[in-house]
Amino acid sequence: MLNAGKPHPARSYVAVRLAGSTATIEARTAGIADWALRYIGCWWPRTAETRGIPQSSRRVVCGVVDGEAYERTAALVAMDPEPVATFIRVPGLRRTVDDVVYAHCPHRQVGYEHDRATGRIAVAGLDEAQVKLDVARIARGLVTDQLEQKGWTVLHAACVTGADGGTLVLGHRGAGKTTTSLTMSEISGRSLLANDRCLLKAESDGVRVLPWPGSVSVGFGLLAALGWTEHVANSVRRGTEQHPFQHPSVAELVAAGQFAPRFADDGRELKVELMPQQLREWFGIDVTAEATLRQVYFPEVTAGAVPTVGSATTSPDCFREHTLFGLASGYPNFLGLPPAPPPDGRPDTAQLFRALTELPTFHIRLAHDVAANRQVLQAALGSSAGLTRPEEVLGSPADV
Repeated sequence: MLNAGKPHPARSYVAVRLAGSTATIEARTAGIADWALRYIGCWWPRTAETRGIPQSSRRVVCGVVDGEAYERTAALVAMDPEPVATFIRVPGLRRTVDDVVYAHCPHRQVGYEHDRATGRIAVAGLDEAQVKLDVARIARGLVTDQLEQKGWTVLHAACVTGADGGTLVLGHRGAGKTTTSLTMSEISGRSLLANDRCLLKAESDGVRVLPWPGSVSVGFGLLAALGWTEHVANSVRRGTEQHPFQHPSVAELVAAGQFAPRFADDGRELKVELMPQQLREWFGIDVTAEATLRQVYFPEVTAGAVPTVGSATTSPDCFREHTLFGLASGYPNFLGLPPAPPPDGRPDTAQLFRALTELPTFHIRLAHDVAANRQVLQAALGSSAGLTRPEEVLGSPADV
């Protein structure tokens, strides 16, 4: 249904490739293709424009801004609707006809069609900002699912890299992953590989890490502590396009210079969504596409604390808690895509957990004082790289 109707402008294509896994985006507007290159391309640099879709490809996502196609899908689903959660847990409706899954998100006015026989997925909506976001999300998911089939595991974690290898940063929501990873990324010679999720696999030469593309969410308090508010406020005042996923009230608060921590009705902290290009251009933070791990950090941020770094002991269960298995994902499989094997119980995942427990692991206690945090992290990174051990920052061993 989404492919029927009036002709569309010339198509452009974006091929997404990572570690032997692929997906192709067919864009009916330049904005959809440009967004895919920005949203995915910085993290997965093998993304490239192509002239067409390989005949053998079964992983194609088509994006179009078309009100008639959207309304047809909405009407079709309304005949026999099944409630589902769509992206970011927004309520939607779904209907399956023969081997085609149709879905409709009324709130965001986006319609979807997944032909399970051919593997082709079409996305149509009224607003290009919403369509391009979902097309990129689906393409990212198609590649991620293939990687999981090949033994990669997605962890809810951040990662920072340097010439001496990668540092994995693990913690539950609010533990301080973003504070730790962004503070470390500001240290000379370090790059950000992941801010929220990453893909890991244990291999003969160590644990490899790949990024999971997305924006970088920064709360108002951390934004002010890092000294980043002026750049962000000026961009909003200049009318720079904001991330479509960003809470509508954030731009208004930023433009007014109001950076006190704020929370939405559901209790989630309001955050500014930054793109990798902005991190590089505004704050000198680069992003990288791959690393081999050398250590693991478990952070804890406490107001008024004295920043310290101490060795920690771990077990496979410490890492199992951070897989996406069993967690309420913001990216549910409402289109009936072939599911990736659940990580719990997989031999590849068990091997990964064993390999992670063999890495040096540290408990990081940080404060709201960014300068003090940076000092202790810089000393810890130097120490673990084989330089003089800064005894004054090391605390007693802790269980994680």
